[in-house]
Amino acid sequence: QAYAKLEGDDICYFVRTLQVSIGRRASSTDLVDVHLGTAKAISRQHARIYYHLPHQRFEMAIEGKNGAFVNERFLPRNTTVVLEHGTKVQIADVTFRFLLPTIDAGVAPGRGARAALREDEPFDPSQYASPTTKPPFSYASLIAQAISAAMDRKCTLSEIYHYISTHYPFYRMSQTGWQNSIRHNLSLNKAFVRVPRASHEPGKGAYWTI
Repeated sequence: QAYAKLEGDDICYFVRTLQVSIGRRASSTDLVDVHLGTAKAISRQHARIYYHLPHQRFEMAIEGKNGAFVNERFLPRNTTVVLEHGTKVQIADVTFRFLLPTIDAGVAPGRGARAALREDEPFDPSQYASPTTKPPFSYASLIAQAISAAMDRKCTLSEIYHYISTHYPFYRMSQTGWQNSIRHNLSLNKAFVRVPRASHEPGKGAYWTI
């Protein structure tokens, strides 16, 4: 009998223990329960799902440097989130849902999961203020940071460039090749949605949101 199930296009894993590790199995010696693939954006120990006995609920601790999307919201490393039935998790390009065997009648799957967050350590971009220090984040993570920091949770392409180059001087000093990678990620990553600018809004270019 399983406590829960992780289900996605490429994942079907039954949680039969009170703690499960999620990540990339780079070699036979890597101890990870749920192998998400070989993409370098996936850390060897990217996340950990465990049962919090005092609160009697499952939680997920995000340990990978590139963070994760939970119910379409980007969460950085060292964040813990409560898992409810139907919670959607995306790590790199791998998406799955956390499913419980039963659910209270009348409660929509996943409702309220976005609000139940606990940050063990605040995210501070200033630690990468040196122009010689390349931030250890994927381009998708950088885009998500920019969008999450915006007041209305949406950014134009130029605003995303501005956020990244302002908060991470490494990219301000680099060639513009990284901007091509940003555009590539926006186009191919299903987590990002293009929103046309309203006719009454000034300026040019569409917005991007999560």
